[in-house]
Parts: sequence; structure tokens; C-alpha cells
Amino acid sequence: LRTRKQFRLLNLNAQSVCNKSFALESLLLKHDPHVCVITETWLSDYVTDGEVFPRQYTVFRRDRDGRGGGLAVLLKPGIEAILEDQIEDHESILLRLKCFGNTVILVAVYRPPSTPPHYLNKLFDHMCKFSNNKIILVGDFNVPCVDWVNMSSSSPAFDIIFDIMFTFDLTQLVQDPTRVCGSSRSILDLIFVNNSINDCSISVEQGISDHLSVLLLCSLERLSPTKNISLSAYKDYSCADDTSILDCLDLFLDSFSDTSVEALWHKFKYICNYCLDNYVPTKHKRKNRENPWVNRDIIHMKRKLKRAKKSKSSNCDIKSLQLELNNQISEARNNYFSCTLLKFLKQEPQKFWLYLTERNKPVEQIKANDAVITDPGSISRHFNEYFQSVFCDAHALTYVPTTIPIFHSEFISYHGIVSLLLSLKTKASAGPDQIPNAFLRRYAETLAHFLFKIFRLSFSSGSLPDDWRTAIVVPVHKKGDRLAAVNYRPISLISSSCKMMEHIICSELNNFLDNRNVLTSFQHGFRKGLSTTTQLASTIHDFAQILDRGSQVDVLFIDFSKAFDKVPHCQLLFKLEKLGLPHGLVNWIAAYLSRRTQSVRIGDSTSPRLPVTSGVPQGSVLGPILFLIYINDLVSVIDPSVSVRLFADDCIIFKEITSSSDQLLLDHSLKSIISWCDEWKMELNSSKTVLLRVTKKKQPFEYMYKIEDTPVSLKHECKYLGVTISDTLTWSSHITNVCSSASRKLGFIKRKLRKAPTLVKLQAYNSLVRSKLEYACIVWDPFTQKDIKKLETVQRRAVRFIYGKFSRLDSPSQLMLANGIQTLQVRRKIARLKFLFSLHQRQLRLNPSHYISPLSSRLTRHRHQFSLTPIFARTNMFKYSFFPRTINDWNALPLDFFIDTNFSERVQCLCE
Repeated sequence: LRTRKQFRLLNLNAQSVCNKSFALESLLLKHDPHVCVITETWLSDYVTDGEVFPRQYTVFRRDRDGRGGGLAVLLKPGIEAILEDQIEDHESILLRLKCFGNTVILVAVYRPPSTPPHYLNKLFDHMCKFSNNKIILVGDFNVPCVDWVNMSSSSPAFDIIFDIMFTFDLTQLVQDPTRVCGSSRSILDLIFVNNSINDCSISVEQGISDHLSVLLLCSLERLSPTKNISLSAYKDYSCADDTSILDCLDLFLDSFSDTSVEALWHKFKYICNYCLDNYVPTKHKRKNRENPWVNRDIIHMKRKLKRAKKSKSSNCDIKSLQLELNNQISEARNNYFSCTLLKFLKQEPQKFWLYLTERNKPVEQIKANDAVITDPGSISRHFNEYFQSVFCDAHALTYVPTTIPIFHSEFISYHGIVSLLLSLKTKASAGPDQIPNAFLRRYAETLAHFLFKIFRLSFSSGSLPDDWRTAIVVPVHKKGDRLAAVNYRPISLISSSCKMMEHIICSELNNFLDNRNVLTSFQHGFRKGLSTTTQLASTIHDFAQILDRGSQVDVLFIDFSKAFDKVPHCQLLFKLEKLGLPHGLVNWIAAYLSRRTQSVRIGDSTSPRLPVTSGVPQGSVLGPILFLIYINDLVSVIDPSVSVRLFADDCIIFKEITSSSDQLLLDHSLKSIISWCDEWKMELNSSKTVLLRVTKKKQPFEYMYKIEDTPVSLKHECKYLGVTISDTLTWSSHITNVCSSASRKLGFIKRKLRKAPTLVKLQAYNSLVRSKLEYACIVWDPFTQKDIKKLETVQRRAVRFIYGKFSRLDSPSQLMLANGIQTLQVRRKIARLKFLFSLHQRQLRLNPSHYISPLSSRLTRHRHQFSLTPIFARTNMFKYSFFPRTINDWNALPLDFFIDTNFSERVQCLCE
């Protein structure tokens, strides 16, 4: 006989969930609904789901563009849902739910007061396609003057609601007021079900706003088998038999040899798996844990309350149990924030940041060929086919090898492998070989002997095990529609053993490139001593100099489409040999790139492998440096009078424009880049390639640059390496963006850490908010009081939150002074001086002579041997740019600052 299962739905009006996340969680813990519909969420797209909703729930949202309103549907794990076509300009969510094998159409609605009748007509029209399904219509309809017993009302909206009820055979179940305000009692939050849903009961419960919540209990026939509790297995190394493992490894090591690297690798895998299976116990833990402060007392009290409701206990007893449950939740939560989080911060910081980090949602559905796919196996295959589609055709490429002297493998050392093993992150997921990092690191000194033999044989034979040439790809959402595969980027998991070998090869490759000065100085990506800040500082200085002369600079921001995925392997190998790399090194890289495969993992489902025909392996160690080599000769096709800047695949070209012939030269360089792309199988994204014309001229030189027949669009500001550059080189727009981003992150911290102690909030602010306010700040450090104050306002707001001082009588300045918190303006000055000191001491790969020079005049009390030649500026824009401004600050420092070895500390003390 088929059994029946109780289905629980909670309907509530929140009037902002941002500051009520704890109250919402208590309500969800108490009632444990399968579905929770929340109206008036008052959320914006910058508030993430994890900030306000418990993480175990699947969340569907419909946020309002302006203030107020909004809607969210929360689904308990195990409830499957497909998002149906939504109604345009309508606060509603339509879902096709799968509950215990039953298909139920859930229509969640928020109807703002005083909306015209056509608002409900649009809902009526849209629901017609679901007339033959089980339907639950739920939400806040804002129709207070309705007699639901006699089905009468003077409201025009009720006529349409009545038509909906009649057409779809719906019954409105809520009979008690859901909003009580003084003497006013209204039934606003409604639940409609059709006659195919039986045994329904309604109770009006405590809410989280001036609305009460409504709990629907109904009986659904179980059409699918009960799912077992989801458990994840893990190896408990604290109980591992270390002695037996080490004895076993020593025993196997004596006979560990072979002429085939594939056979030797399989022996190593067998040895590792044998030790893991026999000497490291496997334990299980539940997946989808509720919030971390939920303890056994709370779970037992929930069960006790549930039993009381089933046994028809008195309302007084039930209210008493509910109050006790609320107290236990509040006590457990306060203890977690005041004690546990503080302990994590001091002893296990990774657990602290895990709590604050927004976790990626698993992909539960995707749209393919206009149909929504929910099967994990089908989703993984669809993603793998999409990711493969961006690769270029391997058969169209040619590779002509040249003869180079053999390169021996003495650079592979046992001690180097031990060092790499000890640096492995034990929490990282295992790659395709399924050998855990924790095992490799725990027995590093013994396992290094095995890997030493494998690495040596791999290099000398120029071959790799198949496990090293395959990747497990996990799709991660970027932005946009979650149903579109194009809005996901692939994150690859590859073998840790292979990554260690890559580290060794990469080190040799970098030594070769550095010794021969192969890479262009204009490439700042993935290189030691260079960064986004060095790139921005040098580039903005060039722009500012041109602008200070009253001239014009045209800047083309070049966007390559899927650059890392489109690198043809044969062309890359051709360039490696052309550099004169040792034959053994090229040989190994050729084997590393050949016959690569990838599969996509969604949950527990993994797609079949597909060949990877181009691209540098993403998530690998070698990938970035191989890409730098591939794009390195792009600089050679650009006219010498045109400047170029590269940061990995981020490319800009620019030139000072003094006549129209300068623009022709810049356009010729753009055409040369297009030709280079055609030759080397790269592709420009014409829609994202833009022009920034930096000048203060009233009548600048005009010119239309084109990619083939597509004009390059002219912008007034562009974001480059995270910094918004305007066409007048002012920073107000960038500072507005920075303050907005930092304020959103501060709001996130306030919602997550409201009850946390001061030290926890301070650490979170420093890492997550202040880092945003100070990214590349040496480049855009403002000099106008308006911009300075805008930045300081964010920090002053944060200081009030950190120390819990919100009164107008509490001074943030005094709080900062008492607790040793520097103003952001002071911190930016320190950062500028530190950067200049690093440049002066040649700790950066920038050439100091291009930007600074010693002061040649005679020494005085105010001038010493470390003084630098000031840079003359005609405009405030250039005067307050990084180099002119910081050189003046540098020259104002006394001599002993430069003689003392600890320059940074002395600068900090002076600024304080």
C-alpha cells in the first residue's frame, strides 16, 4: 500500500529579512517546512542568499528593482523544483515542485496595495497552462475587506481572485486574521489549494513582522521511495595505523620500479589505496547540516514539540515548549558567536572564513534546447559539451619540431618533492586519481621516494600517466541567468601528484625565461615582482603625463574571447621550441598537452570524458606561464610608437594623439593584432573591445577604430584590472564604485556577525571591507576633500558597528584613536611610500630609472643622498598622481628613515 506523507508550507510577510535572519531561522527550525514563501523580502541583488537564508535551503527570489516588495521561496533539501516561465513586471514566482513523487505547481505572489486589476489578470492568464495540475497559490494579496466565509467583498481585486478560484477549483483556507494592528484585523496572507490536495489544515503562528505567519499542513501520497539520509564518507587520519602504513610503504619501496611510467603510477596508486583501505578508518557524517550552532538539545526539543502537537497537547503546553525552543536557539547562537567563532579565529581560522564565505550553489537545473534539465547526469553531459565547444580544431594545426640538445633531469630532487608534499592543502578535493592530499602530506618523507622515481621516469621518457592528463571540471556560476551554461566558468580538479611535477617543470621554465629575459617587460601577469598595482601605476603615470601636457591619449582595451581555452597546442609547442628551450622540457610539455580529457561533475554524477583539443589546462600550475609564452610575441607586431600593456590576457594599446596620423598608427596596430589573432587562432571579442579617449580638450581628434566592419565603441570610463579609469583621469567615479562595493560587503558582515565579539568583527572588516577600500589605492589616492570624506565615511560606519557605538554622542574619531585605527588617508600615504621604497630598492621588476632619479643638487639639511628629483606638474591631476606626489612625500622624510633597515615601521610611526 502506498503511504501518505505530511507536507508543510509556511507563508509569511517579512517586511525586510535583512535584519531578521536569526528570527527567520528560529521560525524555520520550529516548523521545519518543506516550502517557505516569504513576501516583502526588501532585498536587492547585492544581498546574497547565504547572508539571510539558512544555507541548506534552495532559494528562488524575485527582487524588486526599487525599494520594498520582493518575494522568495525556500525549499527544503529533497524538494525538487523547475522554474517555470515567469510573468513579466510581476512580483510572483512559479515553480513546478516534485514532492514525494507528486508534481505540484506552486504560485507565490506578492500583490502591492492599490495595484490595478490587470495585475491579477496577468496572473490569471499565466496560470491557465497549469489547469490540470495540483496547484497551491500562496502569498500576500493585500485584499483586507473580504468575507471569506460568505465569499463577498467590495474590492475590485476580489472579483478577479474569485474568477481564479472558480476556474482552477481553488479553496482559500485561511480564516483567521494574519495582520492585527490595534483594533484592525485583516486576512492578507492567503493560501489557495485545489481539490486534488486533501486533508489540509491551517494554523496561524507567530511571524517576524506585524504579519503573523500561516502554516499549511496537507497530506500527499508518497509516489517515490524514501531517500536515505545523505552521508559523506571521510578518512579519519587521527585513528590511522601510522606504524603499519610506514612499514607497508617501506616494504613496497624495495621493489618499486618499472620501465613504463603508466605501470609505475598504477603501482603507486595501488600502494596508496591499499594503505588507505586497510589502515585508515572510514567514517561518515551527515551532509546538509543546518546552521553550525544547532546542537543536540535543540534537535531533541524540536522532536519534543513535534510529539506534543501530534498528541493534541494543550495550547499552554505547546506554547511553553515553543518558548523553551526559542530560548535554546538564542542561547546556542549567542554562544557560537561569542565563544566558538572567536576560538576559530585564533586556532582554526579556516573554519572562521568558511562561515563567512558564500558557498557556491550546486547546479540543480540547466536549460538546453529550450527545455529545463534536472537530471544530474544530463546536466553534467550538457556542461561538458558546452565547455568542449569553445576549444579550437586540433586538426587544422601544424607543428614543426626542431632538434635541440637533451636536457637532463637532475633538477628533480627528493628534498624538493618532500617540500612540495608538505605544502599541500589537506582540505582540497582529491583529483581524478582519488589520492587524498591529507595522505600524501602525512607520509610525505616516505612517499617522496616513490614520487621521485615516477617524476624522473616521466621526464626522461617524455610520457605521463593518463590520470595526469585528465581533469574533473566543476561549473561555477559567474553572473546572469543560472539556467544558461554560458554563464558558468569551469574550475578544474587535477591530480596533486601531477601539480607537484608541474611545480618542478615550472620552476625550470621560469629560470630559463628569466635568465634569457624572454618575456616582455610589458607583461605583468603571473610574474614575481609584478602585479596589477605595478601595471596600473606605470600605465596611469603615462596617461597623466600626456594629459599634463594638454594632449590626448587614445586607449584601446582589447578583449580576447576565451583566450586560455583557445591556445592551439601545436602552435604553443612551436613557440616553445623557437625559444630554444631544452628538448627534454619541450618533450615533456608536449606529452602533458597531448591526449588530454575532461569530465564534468555535478553532485555524485560525472559525465563521460571528452577530448581537450586546445587551451592551457585551467587550474594547473603550468597553464599561466604557458599562456604568457604564447601571447608574448604579440608585442612584436605592434608599432614601436604605440604603447602596449599586458596582464595575462588583459591587453591595452595606447598612443598620444597630436595629429590624425597618430590615430592611423594606433589603428594599424589594432589591425596587426587582428592579423596576429588570425595567424595564431585567437579571437577578439568586438563587443567588449572599447575605446577610451583620455583628454581635457574641448575638440579632441576624432577617429573611428574598427574590428573588421564593427566600430569600436567609445566609452567615457572603463574598468581596467579592477580600477575605473575615466576619460579625464579623475577618480570620483571609481571611488563611488569602491565605496558602494565596500558598503555592500560591510552590510554583509553586519548581517552575518551582528552578535559577534569586537575582535571577530574587526578581523572581518580588515579582511573583507578595508581590502576593497585599499585595492590599488596608491594609483587613485584622492586629493579632494569630497572623495576623501566619502571613503572615510565607510570606515567610520564600520567602526561604529565593530564597537557597537551607534549613538550620535559617540565619536568614531575617538573610537579610532583609542583603538589605534588609522584613517584610510594615512594608510594610503604609507602604502604609497612603501611602494616607492620597494621600487627604489629594486624589489619590483619595474625599471626605477623610468620613474625616479637621484637629486643632483648639493646636500642641505632638508636634502640628503636619498632625495629624489621632483617631477614638475602643470595640473593638479598630475601633481597629485602617484609619482609626483609620493616623491614629494619621500623627500620630506628625514635621513634616518633611509638608514634604518626597517623603513616600513618607521614610516608607519611617523604617520601615526
